[in-house]
Amino acid sequence: MKEKGIGLRSINDKWLDLTTDNPKNELIFTIFSGLVQYERKLTNMRQKEGIAIAKEKGKYKGRKNKLVEGGEEEVRRSAILEAYKNGTSIKDIRKTYKVGTGTIYRLLEREGIKR
Repeated sequence: MKEKGIGLRSINDKWLDLTTDNPKNELIFTIFSGLVQYERKLTNMRQKEGIAIAKEKGKYKGRKNKLVEGGEEEVRRSAILEAYKNGTSIKDIRKTYKVGTGTIYRLLEREGIKR
């Protein structure tokens, strides 16, 4: 951050002025940076632990597919695949069937269809 000319000066706390270049300011900045990095790693660790516990309990399964086999979605899924095979553009398929580009490409990938 120093290289980019970024500093920190507190309006209320006169002791917190990291805009000048001296050893005390460098120490304070290093301590703050270390604390932030430590806290971020703790947060990530807790999140991973929570996901692992939820997976063990069967509560965490990730995001559901928009176009699944069976029922009403099967008809929509088949229609999208058919439209693509007939040469309809991805843009037109998106508008007609109200699905995102990523959803269409994932569907094609699952079906083994080359783009």
